[in-house]
Amino acid sequence: MADNYTETTTEYVSWLTNNGVKISPKLKVEDNRYKDEGRCVVTTTDIQKDELLFEIPRNVLLNCETSQLVKDIPAVLTELETFSGSEPLSWEPLILCLFYEMY
Repeated sequence: MADNYTETTTEYVSWLTNNGVKISPKLKVEDNRYKDEGRCVVTTTDIQKDELLFEIPRNVLLNCETSQLVKDIPAVLTELETFSGSEPLSWEPLILCLFYEMY
């Protein structure tokens, strides 16, 4: 099987920027598999205190409202909200969404 690690990384970084994620030009994604670290975000130059390195819009974050689970089965959001009661959504619904995204 061909190694498409670099292509996959490039596609992911493109997806991030195409979806409004702001990334400092001082950052790059590096392949550190040779150190058993996988993909790593590293700086290419010194960074200043309080310097913005990245900014992720809320609509890109995985949560119970943006999960594919809710898109595939819309009624599940109501069930997830019922499950958590009057409290803000708890960990259990998010874990269900994560499992759904994985498989």
